[in-house]
Amino acid sequence: MAVQRYLSKAPITEAVFDVRITPIPGVGITELKKVSDFFLEQYPKVEDIHKVEGFVQFDLKTSESHSSIEKGHYGYKQISNDGKEIIQVKINGLTFSRLYPYTKWDELLDKFKYFFDIYSKCFGNVNIVRAAVRYINHLDIPLPVSNLSEYISVLPLVPGSDEFTLTTFLSKVIVHYPGSNIKANITCAIDKSTSPGHIRLLLDNDVYLEEGCGIGSEGLWGLFGELHRVKNMLFFESITEEAARLYE
Repeated sequence: MAVQRYLSKAPITEAVFDVRITPIPGVGITELKKVSDFFLEQYPKVEDIHKVEGFVQFDLKTSESHSSIEKGHYGYKQISNDGKEIIQVKINGLTFSRLYPYTKWDELLDKFKYFFDIYSKCFGNVNIVRAAVRYINHLDIPLPVSNLSEYISVLPLVPGSDEFTLTTFLSKVIVHYPGSNIKANITCAIDKSTSPGHIRLLLDNDVYLEEGCGIGSEGLWGLFGELHRVKNMLFFESITEEAARLYE
């Protein structure tokens, strides 16, 4: 576990802000296009988002199965000129991503507030069913490394640890933050290294509050502050001081 503090070279490769809503009857791709047009000046590269759903039906009497695939135009993905920021305008919500290099929490949250204000004003009173902050980190650890636990504290236990050496792993746990309805998906793995002489560790924290937990638009931004606080706590509790010092 490392002490929480500002890291000037934070290993964040993607920061994601996400709000999902109950799809509004009568609101389709035509209405979404009007929202998308508001962002064209800053995010001019536009791609369609398609939703694909598969269905399988099995008849117990005849033992025959039937499958079908449904495709639909679900929204728009818009990318900034430098390719560092992405907005996804969807029938069921809005997502904003910042790729490496990371800037500042307040700056990114203010942008997302602005985007969501436009989105919600176009559709009126929206019913929020999920709010999330997701931070994807990649820690490049210099080789040689005798024990990864020198850098990260969320490693799985290895059976027969005296006889075997951990070479790769992928773990995912879901935790519930005490005293609230906030949950987090924590994913950790050895990833493909892009830096010679290093081993790359993925640490992906998706912190969220879901439907039925009293999400309201009036307290949405205070909630995002709490999600950010929990995200920071999970990150620093997942790494060691040795790892933190690499990114100061």
